Amino acid sequence: MNICELRSPGLIRPGLRLPRMNLAVCTRHWPPFRVACEQRRAVKVSVLLEFSMFPTDQGESVSEQVSQVIAMIRDSGVDYQLTPMGTIIETAELGDALALVERAYQLLERQGCRRVYSSLKLDIRQGKDQRLAQKIRSVEEKIGTVRS
Repeated sequence: MNICELRSPGLIRPGLRLPRMNLAVCTRHWPPFRVACEQRRAVKVSVLLEFSMFPTDQGESVSEQVSQVIAMIRDSGVDYQLTPMGTIIETAELGDALALVERAYQLLERQGCRRVYSSLKLDIRQGKDQRLAQKIRSVEEKIGTVRS
């Protein structure tokens, strides 16, 4: 069950077990979660989300639309890495990462794109943060400098 679905009063009952996840994103929906959220914020969480998104109805070259999505990601302040086949972002909460993907789609929609292709991959790990750079450093420690 998605934690946001629990904001309906009929779903709140004594002994309700919440999913193991960072609930901070839901504090604005339902105040009883505030205590649980504060307790879980102490746990470091790293959400790596790799995604590609582009319109399929705008012709052969879509670099203009993709560039605007990348500019939006850059301006959001999240850590990111652009690759030839997609973009990797790192956030502390799953909701923040997915909200950025939604903003990217909305940006393309405002530009008149009627069909958008998206591919997403997620790696969520508790107890770690700043893994975007750490994953590369870990490989370089084992084999030396790599091209990026």
